[in-house]
Amino acid sequence: TASIFMDIFLINAYMQNQPVYVIDVAGAIVAALKDDGTSMGKIYELGGPDIYTIHELVNLFLIFPVFLLICSDFN
Repeated sequence: TASIFMDIFLINAYMQNQPVYVIDVAGAIVAALKDDGTSMGKIYELGGPDIYTIHELVNLFLIFPVFLLICSDFN
């Protein structure tokens, strides 16, 4: 099972993604529900301002907890 995961990860490691903040998605959904019906049947493409590869995101998630630990040591 781990081998299959690694194969999928390595194949898609440089695929680009545009992560979006969940609060922004919720806001877009609420705005679409509150309109006068003009949003019915439309497709909304939601994405954040930055584009990352899976490889870059994994590196961010691996480094970020270490950064938090270092910062918490100074308090």
